[in-house]
Amino acid sequence: MSANILLIDDYEPTALTMKVICEEKGFSFHHAQSAQDSIKIASDTVFDLILVDINLPDKSGTDLAPQMRDLCPTAKIIGFTADKEAVEENDAGAFDSLEQKNLEVTFIEDRLNSWLYNA
Repeated sequence: MSANILLIDDYEPTALTMKVICEEKGFSFHHAQSAQDSIKIASDTVFDLILVDINLPDKSGTDLAPQMRDLCPTAKIIGFTADKEAVEENDAGAFDSLEQKNLEVTFIEDRLNSWLYNA
């Protein structure tokens, strides 16, 4: 399966890591650095997976998630943050899952497989 993935994150190292991993796996990778940009991209493209940082510069990822769900109703929407306490204290809410940000390649590969191929 060739997945179409959108990453919404203003932290460039995350975007670069995800881009390399996704392209190596044969996935189509799109990146938005802000909520506003992500809405434009998602208006024109159907995504299988949307990864949303909960701390975006122009809007909370938690507030953005319902808009992404309206634009891409079949996509899995995963929220993520570097704040471990937020993950422990917060249930997924608007997201299918809320995860702690981790840039280790094997972790990302495992999570991508889980998000894309497990119901």
